[in-house]
Amino acid sequence: MKKVLFLLGLFATVSLSAQKKSIGLMPQAGYVHSYAEEDNHSGFQVGVMASFGLSERFAIQPGVSFARMSEESGTKGYYFLIPVYAMYKIPIREVRLNLGAGPYGQLGTHNDFGVSAEVGAEYKRWQLNVQFYQHLINGDPDTPERFAGLSLGYRFRLK
Repeated sequence: MKKVLFLLGLFATVSLSAQKKSIGLMPQAGYVHSYAEEDNHSGFQVGVMASFGLSERFAIQPGVSFARMSEESGTKGYYFLIPVYAMYKIPIREVRLNLGAGPYGQLGTHNDFGVSAEVGAEYKRWQLNVQFYQHLINGDPDTPERFAGLSLGYRFRLK
């Protein structure tokens, strides 16, 4: 019980520390493509990411994106992609390189969860990001196994 209380206290301390550093919000939109055994899908995604800075270079970045994809056969799939990234930020002159990885959940036409990664560049609050999602559970050959996306976003500082 003491270990659980210690971990909860540690988590609360890290959360409060994150709130003192910086909080950001980034609406984004872009292209998404999925790969399945039988069919490929492509379409668009719109969403928002939140960023909770733990230090100057490290942040926790959860988000949600709505993706609508059309198959070659004409049917459409709808998905909510919900990643949570551990993000590392590398300043390079006026540009900042962002590298993130973590778990994600998927709700919609097919429900699933897996791992995700994001690589992006930020210049004057504009961000160009490439995302990759890999399913961990997939029993249906028609279900997309992987998603890749390209998005453009603008980061607002809330705190």
